[in-house]
Amino acid sequence: MVRTAWLKRVALLAGAAALLVSCATTKGSLFKSVAASEGASQPSHAPSQSGPTVVPATPPAGPAQPIGQATTTSQTPQAAGQSQPGLKIDSQPAGAHVYVNDRYIGDTPLFYTGFGAGTVRLTLERTGFYRSDQWINLDPASYATITVQLQAITGYLRLSVAPPAAEPQITVDTQVIQPGVTQLPIGPHTLTVSAFGYEDFRTPIDIEPHATVSLSVLLSPASFRFFDLSLSRPILNPANPGRLGEVGIDFKVSAPGTGSVTITSEGGEVVFRKELPPFVRRDQEVDWNGRAADGSPLPDGGYRIVVAGSGEAAPAAAAAGAAAPEAPVSPSVPQAAPKGSAAPAIQPPGTPPTPAQAGSTPPAAPARRVIVTRTIETILQISSAAIIAPRSLFSGTSGLLFAATPEVLPLGSFEVEALGLAHVESVGALIPLQVGVRFVPVSGLEIDAQGTAEVGNPAVTPYSIGAAGKLSLLPIGPRGGFGLAATAKATYLAGTTADILTNFTGFSVGMPLAYRIGALAFVLDPEVILSPYQVSYQGSLESSTGGGSGQPALSSWGYGRAGVMLDFGSIMSGLSASVRTLPFSAGLGLDSVPLEAGWELHWLLPNSNLVLTAAVSGEFSPSLGYYLMGGAGIGLLH
Repeated sequence: MVRTAWLKRVALLAGAAALLVSCATTKGSLFKSVAASEGASQPSHAPSQSGPTVVPATPPAGPAQPIGQATTTSQTPQAAGQSQPGLKIDSQPAGAHVYVNDRYIGDTPLFYTGFGAGTVRLTLERTGFYRSDQWINLDPASYATITVQLQAITGYLRLSVAPPAAEPQITVDTQVIQPGVTQLPIGPHTLTVSAFGYEDFRTPIDIEPHATVSLSVLLSPASFRFFDLSLSRPILNPANPGRLGEVGIDFKVSAPGTGSVTITSEGGEVVFRKELPPFVRRDQEVDWNGRAADGSPLPDGGYRIVVAGSGEAAPAAAAAGAAAPEAPVSPSVPQAAPKGSAAPAIQPPGTPPTPAQAGSTPPAAPARRVIVTRTIETILQISSAAIIAPRSLFSGTSGLLFAATPEVLPLGSFEVEALGLAHVESVGALIPLQVGVRFVPVSGLEIDAQGTAEVGNPAVTPYSIGAAGKLSLLPIGPRGGFGLAATAKATYLAGTTADILTNFTGFSVGMPLAYRIGALAFVLDPEVILSPYQVSYQGSLESSTGGGSGQPALSSWGYGRAGVMLDFGSIMSGLSASVRTLPFSAGLGLDSVPLEAGWELHWLLPNSNLVLTAAVSGEFSPSLGYYLMGGAGIGLLH
């Protein structure tokens, strides 16, 4: 343990030192070649700057109140960064019908062009909102934007809930409200009232313009029971670090009572038992680390989790909760405000109507107390092969920076990461920023997705998007050994013909292999790619070996990837590298363009799911020299 802690400290100090020197380390002309390749002649798929075609249509009907607030800006197209003049029209919320002098031109958001100079009436209409009318001056030589904040048409809900001690949680759709008068958008809604110790109440309501719907809800006492038992992860590996080696046992209880959680092995042996404090709220959670009483990880297998408890049954005479919506009662109806003014203020009725009495019949005499016992259970799988550890998505597939590793996340786990590297010198900057995610839709199959943008060149921003699938063929055992997986990846790279991430445009397949001895693992990952282009560091689409035409031409080559990593659970450090072969059509051999290599360090913060990352990456060429990039990242691992 002392040696492991010492190695962790050394790894952290080495990471800090490497970052300090890598961001500006360079030798030779390689970095200039990479910078020159950005903006090369790969076909551009950037969205057009021209506006949509305006097609007149029959205007739909809408409310007549001209209410709404608009924000307008106007400037030359060049100052706005636009290629042509026009009027950009937007609304909050979007999807409003737009009319110019009563002629329908489309729905927001839209870009309006082809108009002449003059003053026009701009009208926006959307169901459930007041109409907005604005007079605007059009200048066909300028670029202008107008954003209209539409005002919702509302009605009112008057709500009372009994008994007062219930402390209910009240929602209308997803909006949390309180008893009393609430202003709501018109239309159908669902009212839900819930409280600990009482049955949930749910009913549809219909809010009409400027009218009040009154409801009186009487909640019914709930019988004691458990429900909604779930696990934070269906597969647990107690050897995973920190919270990744724990499972949350979540359940709900309907009413006051007492209970316990018992976990037994497949042989019926009790491996965990916890008496719970008296229930005073609905949501309950118990954490378990999958270990025996002596702290050792339990063996693989299925474990039965039983939640048991007792409490009172509901009185037999208690009726179901009820509510009766009354006919809409017109309050002092707010008048339409002048154009551009604020919304009508709430003006609740002076005297509330008599609430409906349905469901409020006085209960019968108190019934004899009845104590009931309830249980709920589920099965948890413990598997030492369910490794949850931080991995990079730098080259498109999870693993080390330049080599995929064979392990996949267990079912129910996921990782989200963001990583930024940088190299800056007088001739320019190279700053790749990447966001990636990996998850498991079915056991044994991991899906990886990433997007990267290189923001260091002010003239062009190369970017890539890609997705990969990794199928586990041979999981690494709890005591080490071999692991094997198969990968398939599709990537689109735009704005550059360099291959600094070894994640070029095309479709590729690979077979990562690893051998682990304790915390040390060796990785080998051969990969073959089929691409409509060839890698070039000459600022065009020509092959690095010369002779290319700059036009799309189907090509295939291989990557040789390898790495070594030390994985202590909460800290992982690794070195990896990748070389590229010549296009297979040019014969066997390695390409003369750079070798890519990198070092990385991942630290899972104690008692959290947050991962901090430090990384150094570079390209190396015997003839062009080398350069290094350094940076950091943050991730979330579950």
